[in-house]
Amino acid sequence: MEKIDFKDFAIKYGGLKPNTMNPTSNWGGALFSSKGDERVRVLEHVQRNRKSIWTLVRDGIDFYIKPGDVVSRDRMGSFISKKRWRDKESEVYKL
Repeated sequence: MEKIDFKDFAIKYGGLKPNTMNPTSNWGGALFSSKGDERVRVLEHVQRNRKSIWTLVRDGIDFYIKPGDVVSRDRMGSFISKKRWRDKESEVYKL
């Protein structure tokens, strides 16, 4: 698992789609909520391009970005990147 700064993560994957549904979204305006219309938007994107979805997960005081649409009670939300992830096992990042 690689430790990475959030800005470096965004750059590495070609930038992140802004959450235009919520102008006060966290994480640089790119985090989509795990509930409601924002969750629906992510699920619609999963159908078109599942390899550009990332899940922000919190474990205690640590945050991780995991590739794919991870279902977890610790899920904080999702990001949509411009570049796709390749390997679900090795592309896990600790922030």
